Amino acid sequence: MTSNAPRPKLVRLGCGVILAGSGTFAGWMWGRSDDMGLSGLLGGLGLTLGLGLTAFGLWYALSASWFSRNVQWFLPVLAAPLPFVLPWVGAFLHAVYLEDRFGIPADAVHVGFYWQYLVALRPLAVAVLFLLGLIALAGWARHFNVQAPVSGFFRLSLVLAGLIAVLTVVQIALDDVEKAADRAMRAAGAGQRPPGYFGLRAELVCVRPLGDATPVVNGPVPTGHPVLSFRPSGDTVWLWDPAPSRGDDTERHALRVRAEDVQLVVAHGTRC
Repeated sequence: MTSNAPRPKLVRLGCGVILAGSGTFAGWMWGRSDDMGLSGLLGGLGLTLGLGLTAFGLWYALSASWFSRNVQWFLPVLAAPLPFVLPWVGAFLHAVYLEDRFGIPADAVHVGFYWQYLVALRPLAVAVLFLLGLIALAGWARHFNVQAPVSGFFRLSLVLAGLIAVLTVVQIALDDVEKAADRAMRAAGAGQRPPGYFGLRAELVCVRPLGDATPVVNGPVPTGHPVLSFRPSGDTVWLWDPAPSRGDDTERHALRVRAEDVQLVVAHGTRC
């Protein structure tokens, strides 16, 4: 079976049927036992194939190149700004979530510092994957000796492609923030505890005023239905009212009260 001597056609056909049939049967059994179905399996196969092509493209691009000769200097230069850039990006995304969607100042809610790193990793991962994909394409072009025209228009196209990539990553990150806030708002309107967003965890609470007159900004304080309360930081409590009667501008649903004027009780359902 392993020698170079020619075999009869029936032997070769039988070996091919055995090899192809065993692989087909294994795939059929996998498809029967998996809940994703055929479309999910094909999607996973395509993703695996894409990762494999990207890995080989990166190898073709980086092996025996300027990067491989200077990697010990290049990687520290890239990694040095990350401890400073990631917290800034994370704080920006948290501010967009709280201020632009809920109308609550970002410094009024306490968030662990490590969440600022975690929330910034996703757009960073998207940017790195996009960059690695471009490098993999260049590697395959190098492998097949495809020479790119070095001209002014080509350099300008590279700059524009990089700018589009940066703007695309920013747009993806902002869309994720908006979708997470919308999910939290819908859950609050349905009387359910909303999902968290990288350390920003809101509670569905009922407000019980402790006095006859409760000073509140953008009031009055709703006592008949639950509101959202984020983890407060300081003597001021910010609330968010899911009632649609307050209008389409979600920032106007925010309420500010003093912590000593109200009592917050965890709520379940749409009524207090």
